[in-house]
Amino acid sequence: VIVVDSEYEEGTSADDPDVHDFLCNPIVNGEASSLFYHLELPSTFLEEYKEKLLLGDRQILIENGTINNNRVNIPDNATVFLKRASRLVPDPPGYVTKNVLVLRVSTINSNQTYSKQQLSRNFFADDDLTLRSQYAACSHGKLIFEPVSSNVSDRIENGVLDLHLDIQAQSLSRLDLANMVIERAQEIIGNNLTDVANNVIICQPPDSRGSWLAYAYVHQPYTVYKGEWCGFISANMHEVGHNLGFKHSNSRSLEDGDGTYGDKTCYMGWSYKAPGWPALCFNAQKNWQTGWFADRSVEIDVTQGVWSGKLATFVDYDKTAKEEHVVIKVGETLFLQYNRAKGMNAQTYDHPDELVIVENGAEGSKLIGGVDGEEFNTTFFQYNNFEDTNRTLFIAACSRHLGNNRTDADYYHISVGLDAIDCNVTALDSQSSSPSPSTAPSEGRSEVIADVLDRGQLCDDDMTQEFEVPGLPNITCSFLQNRPSVRNYLCDATRADEVCKESCGTCSDSCDDDNNAYFEYDGEYQNCEWARTEIRTQADFDSICSPGKSPHRYCREACNSCPSPIDGDACDDSQDATFVVFILGEQQCS
Repeated sequence: VIVVDSEYEEGTSADDPDVHDFLCNPIVNGEASSLFYHLELPSTFLEEYKEKLLLGDRQILIENGTINNNRVNIPDNATVFLKRASRLVPDPPGYVTKNVLVLRVSTINSNQTYSKQQLSRNFFADDDLTLRSQYAACSHGKLIFEPVSSNVSDRIENGVLDLHLDIQAQSLSRLDLANMVIERAQEIIGNNLTDVANNVIICQPPDSRGSWLAYAYVHQPYTVYKGEWCGFISANMHEVGHNLGFKHSNSRSLEDGDGTYGDKTCYMGWSYKAPGWPALCFNAQKNWQTGWFADRSVEIDVTQGVWSGKLATFVDYDKTAKEEHVVIKVGETLFLQYNRAKGMNAQTYDHPDELVIVENGAEGSKLIGGVDGEEFNTTFFQYNNFEDTNRTLFIAACSRHLGNNRTDADYYHISVGLDAIDCNVTALDSQSSSPSPSTAPSEGRSEVIADVLDRGQLCDDDMTQEFEVPGLPNITCSFLQNRPSVRNYLCDATRADEVCKESCGTCSDSCDDDNNAYFEYDGEYQNCEWARTEIRTQADFDSICSPGKSPHRYCREACNSCPSPIDGDACDDSQDATFVVFILGEQQCS
């Protein structure tokens, strides 16, 4: 049984007669067919077993069932039951390389949106935001996607195979069209696609039938995109995420309707109609599921007492010390991580720089909260009647520590407990799956202050200057900011470390604008460069930078809203205090 996940055009109905939530991949003589068939399961069976079927690893037996015309027929007298769970072979621990084949499909009167060269670059380039570069960055090199070699077929160029079908794209359902593409590709290659590729990406023509935009088979190798959606990084990361077994990342916020896709900290939430944007990764539940950070993960049994420790950002995983965790599991369903907005996660759309809490469920994870420790009401998260204990779970951000972007990780000191928290408690064994509480003192607030550079020591990239790279045109710091694969080399081999001091880790400070972030302001997407340009008067400042508006959070230099190293609150001019100025007398900051 194949679980299908689909994305649709905004405002269109998912009730498309061509679309099915479940498909059948028949097993003949012990081997799965390479083609897929419509499967309409009896409602009583689906109601009883839907949660298990959604795992994407179940087989069923249909007695008296038949297959014809690409459809599984289940008569009224048929018996349907779960036969067994097919054993999915998990990726081995450590570093994994997967081969990817992209099928570029054209039909009569319908050409592909992208050329072969564009598609190869969209998926495999290392110097831009692509499927290969972003999975490599988010996993810290533990998952690498490689293009299928041209040795498989001389018609494959840089991982892309061109296919032309002598049909009208609108004449077939999306399933029938995908099956025809698979059959045609296998004829050319002379082999099953899954024998030569771990992942197969089908780029169908833009006028393919239906209102769908992209879809994927969960725990299976196939993803399919319509037209331009083959070139949008968020859709690529999302659908291939389903191939890896990820479910959706949802939200329980009323702002997101029913919450589906509402977690904007994670690629398994919304997909965006934009090439090369946004640069973000996955939430804590997905990062726990992948095992990428298993050596920096910990499971907390809060029934054993209050736990306190360090939660470092996954962005700085390669800089973490042994006692700094990256993903924390609390109980059976809650997962925590520090959603630091920098590097490959610089454009995280929701809860940037916060300790983010998600809850896992049958339909996927739900973003349920975030804390940043800046104000009293954003320091604590509480979960009433946690796991039916009639007790309240508290999660507190005790303090936030900034690393140096080169050797030390950014982290929160947090405390987690039932009915209580204690920022002066430290876990005895940071690697224990059920850490015991300890009364050992944690780092004091004075030590926290000492770790934060003075606000006057500003450290920024000079976005106006260019530097020379042999063999390339002169480039700017923006080239480095989302390209971890080349950043270290260029910082060491050129004068980039003089111009791009912050990106290269030459210096650091606690106050800067997020020049990579795009945010919604008065119905339009803007960035901090826009904010710096627009702020000309005090009225502009009050309008654009007021607390609660996006520039206040993202453009901290422009809006003077950086965290204060003294008390953790936003650092702003006092609107009420007065002071005496010689001759002018008593004045205010305005």
